[in-house]
Amino acid sequence: MKKTNALLALLALLLCLAGCFGRQYSEKEETAVRQKGEQMMREWLARTYPEAELVSVEPYVSHNLGVAPYELTDAVYGTFRSGGEEQSCWLDTASGVVYFEQDEETAEQLRELCAAYAAEALGFGDGCEINGNVSAYIDIGAESASDAPPNILPADFVRSGGTLEDFVRSPKERPAITVDFTCRVPDAFDVSSITFAQTRRIFSEYGLLLDRVTAEGGDEYAELRAGRVTYQRMEFRDLPDFRVWMPVYERAEKLDGKTGEVETTTVERDAGRDITIERAEDGFYKPEFPNGWFPAQLYACEGSEMPQHTYYYVSDNDKIVELEWQETERGWRLGSERTYLSDLHPFAEMK
Repeated sequence: MKKTNALLALLALLLCLAGCFGRQYSEKEETAVRQKGEQMMREWLARTYPEAELVSVEPYVSHNLGVAPYELTDAVYGTFRSGGEEQSCWLDTASGVVYFEQDEETAEQLRELCAAYAAEALGFGDGCEINGNVSAYIDIGAESASDAPPNILPADFVRSGGTLEDFVRSPKERPAITVDFTCRVPDAFDVSSITFAQTRRIFSEYGLLLDRVTAEGGDEYAELRAGRVTYQRMEFRDLPDFRVWMPVYERAEKLDGKTGEVETTTVERDAGRDITIERAEDGFYKPEFPNGWFPAQLYACEGSEMPQHTYYYVSDNDKIVELEWQETERGWRLGSERTYLSDLHPFAEMK
């Protein structure tokens, strides 16, 4: 009886998972999208490449591995042959716009131009250093956790022979471009001046959707996203034996999807109240976050002899992990740049 119940429970679970993560469309619906895409592509080809041959059209199915089902989108992709050459293309069936796939060199140029345009729009000024990890793409719903968005440009623009810079700097004549990058701003730029209103202005005036743009300015950081903007100021706070590099002020502006209003919250933190490190009788230092966790790193006080000693902590599987001191522009830090105080568990000096 118990085995039967267990099998029934397992079957119910599998059916639930199938419903949550399986195909959320029928073959009939897939066929309908394919036929619609084929018809629209043939009509477009008849207007632009009358002698072309449509080779293939397939619906794009979105799937975020492990967290979402397979779902049909409004995008289809395929190829057509014209003059003996094949062209890979995409079609947004909702808007009717056809896009041509681009090579990596063109895609890289688009990323550079969009990042520079966004930095200019945000007023970062001369001396802004954009890192190499830049993303810029036209969103037609062809992106998931397993698929990067395709490198595409509107076919009409490609056929016009215009320059890519003119395309980027003509926001009223092109689709919106989603941008993601990190920038080291000049010292003269006031990072705290970045607000949620900036994201709306950049979208309406420059046609750029800021998916995740991070501005780093010394000890200040701001992250701009489509529905949220956060600002953070980092400072040192002293504890009896250590210094802690921590966010002392945070401001978050979030768009309420129901009301359309922008909600603003602020948090101010200090050592002793929001973070403590007490040395227990067994010699272990025990970090505590009485009012909730936040990223913090441990540094030696100026002139301290602690960097001459080795510290360790005991991991969850009882393994002794030695910690190295790293010399940085801010002083001696215990652990790497990715070692946060909460990662150390109780730690102690190696005897």
